[in-house]
Amino acid sequence: MLAAAVVVYLVILHLLRASHAIAIAGLGFQYAVLLPCALWTLNGLRNSGEREITLPPVALALACAYVLLVIPLAKHESSWPANAADESCYAFQARILGTGRFIADPLPGTSTTVRSTPDELNYQNHILIPRGWFTHFPPGWPALLLVGQRLGAPWIVNPLLGLILLWLMWTIGRETFSLGTARLAILMAVLSPFFLVNAVRQLSHMACAVLVAGACLLVFRGLARRQILPVACALALLVLACPIRPYTAFCEALVLGSAALWYSRHDRRFAWKIVLAGAVAALAALLIMMAYNHVTTGHATVSPYAARVGSDVPSELTFQPHLIFYFLRRWGWITLTETIFSTFPFLFLLAAYALWRETDKPREARILACVFAILPLAHLLHTENSYSFFGSRFHFEGLLAAVILGARGAELLARRWALPRSAVLAVVALFAAMQIADIGGMVRSLWNLNPPYHAVKAAVADLDGKVPLVFLQSGSGYNARFINFNQADWKHAPTVYLIDADPSNRDAWACRFDRADWVVLHFDAKGDPEQTLGHTRCPEQRP
Repeated sequence: MLAAAVVVYLVILHLLRASHAIAIAGLGFQYAVLLPCALWTLNGLRNSGEREITLPPVALALACAYVLLVIPLAKHESSWPANAADESCYAFQARILGTGRFIADPLPGTSTTVRSTPDELNYQNHILIPRGWFTHFPPGWPALLLVGQRLGAPWIVNPLLGLILLWLMWTIGRETFSLGTARLAILMAVLSPFFLVNAVRQLSHMACAVLVAGACLLVFRGLARRQILPVACALALLVLACPIRPYTAFCEALVLGSAALWYSRHDRRFAWKIVLAGAVAALAALLIMMAYNHVTTGHATVSPYAARVGSDVPSELTFQPHLIFYFLRRWGWITLTETIFSTFPFLFLLAAYALWRETDKPREARILACVFAILPLAHLLHTENSYSFFGSRFHFEGLLAAVILGARGAELLARRWALPRSAVLAVVALFAAMQIADIGGMVRSLWNLNPPYHAVKAAVADLDGKVPLVFLQSGSGYNARFINFNQADWKHAPTVYLIDADPSNRDAWACRFDRADWVVLHFDAKGDPEQTLGHTRCPEQRP
């Protein structure tokens, strides 16, 4: 019966592969049909097997499958990114760091305030002020991207970080619970589109997740051994996460630091050591962020996030109840269904079961639950959409905790019901088939995503170095503000790229940049990029 239900599920996925309702329909079928079938099937086999269930050693095979899938997909995705604006910003900030600076020189025509930036220079999430040109993102992830850029393959960074995250999940699962939990956790992660898509995209979440996982592992070791060094190293990793994703790092530091302190409350000497290490880590993180603020915005207390909107405080967070409710109603259900649908079947249900039934390591189970739960709760205060694409990326750094707990829950269920090993493997294989179908949909979506951006990138590559000035015109699914093709050292670059906001101003901008020959890159009626050549006679510059 369960096998037949899985076949019907795969047929539904195939029929709805191009529908936006696929996540809701898929989850509805999973919980209304597949879950009762699975429980009925397994309940009939209770107490007919061994108490200990050992899965085959598949971790190495899964890691190889991960590499074979993610690396070519990451290379392809880099040509038309799923999140064009953010990925372009990170890449541009990395190019700035490659010059040995944190900000680029301001462009001609720069206004005195961000709010009055000319449309021709107003790239998404960029900050252009007389002080310089930079993006609102912190420098941690661009610094890692720079390594990939120097190697000629910036897209390789996240796939490699994904392998590190898998190893950390394996280690946490094996050291904290059992070898079976570790093996099943790797299986659940590699067969989750949510995990894979964040290994493919050039965003900062995978790097931050690696640091959170490392901090989690070290906190577990420090509490188990009553040693301050692992806990202090865990806090140091979260300090390193601050210049990558400050809000996420703060949330996870709050969880892990509070957990370490709470579970050491009966050992006052050890607890005071944790307090001291936490204070040092907090001070270090604050000084790092204030120093970066001062270098970029000129004010230690004004972050680039705030400077982007011309304010003293960031606009991304709100404490107003009506706004929280508005964003929750508008985006909350979408991100929730996408996240649940894009993970292994019934992962969160199994994680809840582990939290309920865990008796050997209840402390670690509770900490893992909080590591994930803090992110959905904290991002209720977030005013921006997470661009839900096979899971909410704002919650990704906690996925490792949910996966390990889910794997532990599956192991506890199989052990408590004394299920036959063959039955467990059969159910896992059926669910794996479901996930492979989901991954196929993810690959298809990424492979066919944003073709206009790919066409524009190809046209830009052909123009680069041949024309002094290029005006990029939006149209046919392409927003010129979303991708900045400029070099950080634009003054010495052979080509400068501007947004074609007003055709009547082209000559004026050509003269400002002292680049008389220019090209407009625009779209024809069919949506294909076309080029229009132009030449401006600028008045002679007076000494």
